[in-house]
Amino acid sequence: MLFAVTMWLLADNVLAAGFVFLGSLPGLAVRTGVVAARHAKTGAPLGSGP
Repeated sequence: MLFAVTMWLLADNVLAAGFVFLGSLPGLAVRTGVVAARHAKTGAPLGSGP
């Protein structure tokens, strides 16, 4: 019984983490694109500040 509850909670946490990860992907892609575009515009090498 305890094992089943533990597995259920574990699966629930993995599912929640997966949803958070999937939800953060678009934001991460947008942020990366904005930073890359800014660097391309200023001609600064990547890694030199925001």
